[in-house]
Amino acid sequence: MDINTCYEAGKDFYSIATYSHLVPIAITLFLSIYILFKTKFSFQSIVFSLFSGFFCLWLAGDLITWTSTNYDLLVASWSQLDNINIIFFVLAAYFFVVTIRERDVSIRHKIFLFLLTLPGFYSTILLQTAQNFDQAFCNVTNSNFLTQYKLIQEFICIAYIIFIGYVEFVKDKNDTTKRSKIFYIGSAFSLFLGVFAVTEYLASEYGGIAYTVSLYGLFVLPLFLLIVIFSIVRFQMFDLKRIGTQLLVYVLVIMVATQFLFLENSTNKILNSITLFLAVSFAYMLIKSINQERNYLTQIEKLASDLQIANDGQTNLIHVINHQIKGYIAKSRNIFSELLTEPLYGPVSDAAKPMMKEGFNSLTEGVDFVQQILNASNIEKGTMAYFMQPFDMKKVVEEVTEKQRPLAEAKGLHFEAIIDEGNFEINGDRAQLKEAVRNLIDNSINYTIKGSVSVHLANSTGKIQLTVKDTGIGITDEDKKRLFTKGGRGKNSIKINVNSSGYGLSFVKGVIDAHKGKVWCESDGQERGSTFYMELPLTS
Repeated sequence: MDINTCYEAGKDFYSIATYSHLVPIAITLFLSIYILFKTKFSFQSIVFSLFSGFFCLWLAGDLITWTSTNYDLLVASWSQLDNINIIFFVLAAYFFVVTIRERDVSIRHKIFLFLLTLPGFYSTILLQTAQNFDQAFCNVTNSNFLTQYKLIQEFICIAYIIFIGYVEFVKDKNDTTKRSKIFYIGSAFSLFLGVFAVTEYLASEYGGIAYTVSLYGLFVLPLFLLIVIFSIVRFQMFDLKRIGTQLLVYVLVIMVATQFLFLENSTNKILNSITLFLAVSFAYMLIKSINQERNYLTQIEKLASDLQIANDGQTNLIHVINHQIKGYIAKSRNIFSELLTEPLYGPVSDAAKPMMKEGFNSLTEGVDFVQQILNASNIEKGTMAYFMQPFDMKKVVEEVTEKQRPLAEAKGLHFEAIIDEGNFEINGDRAQLKEAVRNLIDNSINYTIKGSVSVHLANSTGKIQLTVKDTGIGITDEDKKRLFTKGGRGKNSIKINVNSSGYGLSFVKGVIDAHKGKVWCESDGQERGSTFYMELPLTS
C-alpha cells in the first residue's frame, strides 16, 4: 500500500478533517491578531497570541497528516506534532493563570512550565521522533518516550489549571465577578484541553478507529472559542470595543455555516448543524448581553449627567448662601468689636463686657466656619486665586503662633513654638499659607483636651517643614482616610469640637498642593495624640 492508497483509504475523513482544522485556524488567527492590535500588544494579548499561534501550527501539521499525499511533508509534519502539542498546552496553562490573576506569574511558575517543555524539545531535536511509516495502517510510528511523556504532560497542565483556578476561586470569596471569570475561563480550558487529551490518549492506546476519535474531538474547539469570546466581553479581558466583539461573533457563525457548501455525508452535516446551533445560541446570548450593557451604560451616563447638573446647582446655591451668611455674621462681629472699643462709644459696664466678648468670639468662630467651607469649595472648583511673591515663612509662623498661644493657654494646654535658624524664604501666597498654618495649629488645639501642643519649623534638606504635634484624641486608621478631604473629619470629632466643619484640612491640602508641597498626619491611634506635617519647597 503506497501513500496514495492511504489517501484513498482515508478520503472519507478528508472533508471532516478540513472542516475541523481550517475553521478553527481561521477563527483563532483572526481573533488573536485582532486582540493583539486592538490592545496595542499588551502582555496578556501577546501570551494569548503565542498560545493561539502554536495551536494553529499544530492544527496545520495535523491537517497535513490527514490529507497530504506527499510522503516527505507527511513525515516532517508528524515528527513535530508532539513537541508543538506540548508547547501549546504549556502556553494554554500560562495564559489561563495570567488572565485570572491579571498579572504575570512568578519565576517559580515560569521555571515549572518551562521545564515541562524540555523533554519534548530534547526528544524532537536530538532523537528520531518519526521512526517509520506503517503503510498497513497509514500511520507514522513515534518514539514511545515522546508519546507517553506528551500524554503525561497534557494531564499535568490540566491539573495545574484546575489547581490554580481552585486556589484563586477560594481566595476571592467576596469578588463575584472574578469568581465568575475563573469559572467560565477555567471551564473552557478544562473542557477543551480535557477532550483533546482524552482523545489523544485513546488514539495512542487503541489506534485504528479510536484514532479517528481525536479528529472528532476538535469539534469542541468552536465551543471553546465561543466561551473565550464571551469571556472577553463579559469580563473585559482585553478591553475591546463592543463592535469588534460583535464582528468576531458574526464571522464565527458565518464560517461555521459555510461548511455546508462542501460537506457531503449526513454524519458530517449533523455534526456541523449541532455546531452551528451552538454558535448561533452563544452569538444571540452574547449580542443580547452587549446590547443590554450598552443600554445600561447609556442610562447610567444620563443619570450621571443629571446628577452632575443637580450637584453643580446645589454647590452654587450653598456657595451663595454661605457668602450671604458670612456677610451677616461678619457685620454683627464688627458691631461687637466696635462696641468693645471703649474710647469710641464710651465705657462698657463690667456686667456687659463678658456677654459682649462671648458674642464677639462666637461670631468670629462663625465667620471662620463659613470661610473654611468657601475656601474649600473654591479650591475644589479651581477658582481659588493665589498671589505668588517671595516672603519669609518664618515670620508667618511667628505671627500665627503668637495669636494661637492665648487660645491654647485658655484651655490649660502647654503651648510651645520652636523655630530653627536658617533660610525660610519661599515664593507663594502669604495670606493663604498663613491661613493654612493657622488651620493646622487651630485643629490641634481644638482636639486636645489636656496636655500640650508644640509647633516646630525647620529647614531640612532644602525644604521647609512645619510640624504640629499634640497630645489630643488621636486619629484612627479609619479616620485617616477621611482627613484632608472635603467634609472629612474623625468619626467622633463632633463630640470634641462642635464647630467642626470638616473643611479646614481640605483647605490646607488644597493650598499646599498649589504650592507644590505636601501635608500629612501621623498618629498611633485613639487617645495617643497626632502629628501634622507641612512640607514646602524653598525658593531656588
